Amino acid sequence: MAKGIPKNYVGLAKTCMDNDKAKRPSAVELCEKLSNLMYNEITCENSEIESSPVLEVGDLTDDNLTDDNASS
Repeated sequence: MAKGIPKNYVGLAKTCMDNDKAKRPSAVELCEKLSNLMYNEITCENSEIESSPVLEVGDLTDDNLTDDNASS
């Protein structure tokens, strides 16, 4: 497998390629598993966004700006 692929996807791909056909997921099971993986990624991203610090308008004063982050 290529580097950078999430472990959950690698595991699912390996399951799909199992030598024993009985251990491979059906198309319906595969769709459900992929949907769950994508849903978990989206909800995880949303929780990271919700928990990130919020910049308040009061923080945007000339005193708080430096040459590194001031826009011209």
